[in-house]
Amino acid sequence: MKRLKVRIMMKFLLWETAEALEEGIDYSQVTFVDNKNVLDIIEKRPMGIMDLLDEECSFPKGTDETFLAKLGKVFNKNSSFSVSKLHAKFEVKHYTDKVAYDVSGFLDKNKDSLKEEFILLTQTSKDPIIRDLLKPPNTHRNKPSTVGTSFLTELQALMDLINKTNPHWVRCIKPNHYSKPTIFNESAVLTQLKSAGVIETVKIRKQGYPVRLPLEKFYDLYQSLLRKKFSGNIKAKAKSLVQALNLDKFYC
Repeated sequence: MKRLKVRIMMKFLLWETAEALEEGIDYSQVTFVDNKNVLDIIEKRPMGIMDLLDEECSFPKGTDETFLAKLGKVFNKNSSFSVSKLHAKFEVKHYTDKVAYDVSGFLDKNKDSLKEEFILLTQTSKDPIIRDLLKPPNTHRNKPSTVGTSFLTELQALMDLINKTNPHWVRCIKPNHYSKPTIFNESAVLTQLKSAGVIETVKIRKQGYPVRLPLEKFYDLYQSLLRKKFSGNIKAKAKSLVQALNLDKFYC
């Protein structure tokens, strides 16, 4: 989901920077977070965590411990990655903080395998819902699909769909981690705002115009103050209105 989150954030920031350029605002001092390194660690082929996990699942003697050792060897020089063999964990340094992952049970969870006989048994059920619960086993497949592979395939399909559209986003911020009312955790909210790129967006807005009214709406709202109508296209009329109100330091 990090790739989807980055896609949303970059789309939003690109829209803001385009607006800033159109308004002649210099936003060069605003730095944007680049999560490419973390994304590469997780899903870059053929040496990302997801591919290495699938690879270890295909080995008869593969274990959670051998998987952890392989991660440590591959990413030993990556500043965003560290391994704690003593506690069977690895850490990935995300934008806001480090996140520790316990590898116990990683391989079994990724395989998520069921006996082929059980799957075939469900296909003989008279109940259509039961029959549709599990897909028939693919006897022509070289190796079984894993949870990680299925997830990445579905995520890529979603990304392909999003890239073909002009999506709109609803940004949700959780006030606390307990899902309870009347609790506002400032630290938790600030972390979410940072990771969503909102802080960078605010910095750009502070250098320009935080409120942007369409010229038509601006003219309709404030033209009545002068009891005078102006001629020309909407941009010319809005500019004349600003000058008439002695607001020349602001421009349209």
